[in-house]
Amino acid sequence: HVIACRITAENPDEGFKPSGGRIDELTFRSSKNVWGYFSVVADGGIHEFADSQFGHVFAWGETRGAARKHMARALKELSIRGDFRTTNEYLCKLLETDTFMRNAYDTAWLDGLIAQRMQADTPPELLSVLCGALHPGSARVAERLRDVTHALAEGPVMSAETLQNRTHLELVQV
Repeated sequence: HVIACRITAENPDEGFKPSGGRIDELTFRSSKNVWGYFSVVADGGIHEFADSQFGHVFAWGETRGAARKHMARALKELSIRGDFRTTNEYLCKLLETDTFMRNAYDTAWLDGLIAQRMQADTPPELLSVLCGALHPGSARVAERLRDVTHALAEGPVMSAETLQNRTHLELVQV
């Protein structure tokens, strides 16, 4: 069993209105049961007049349920950061509906969900802000760890700066 999902630059909350813009990060990891391809890379973008589809993800499983679980996990792990919306969260929500899991949908099912304005679950705003603030902090800690590891490889004596256990971090950049 294989399930395929089109990854598009469309806003599900606005009737799947296509959009374009910059892509800051696109991270996807293939596995034994999941593979995909994308026509853009990080630091790239999607032109506003281009086709909104920029990726495809495929999931395989011994059963339909296994393929669905592999796809749901792959979509949750897919990271796309940029200045446009994608259908990723909406696809996750579709895969978790009872109707999809029971394979009880027809061609009118998706149109019905769109008419009902089904929306993807989004994280609370405070959680998004905290994650955004923690990301540069995590990068700084990784940088400091590399510095200490490098200093240890160079010899037994480290500079006072390397031994500091505090660092300044701007969470809000103006």
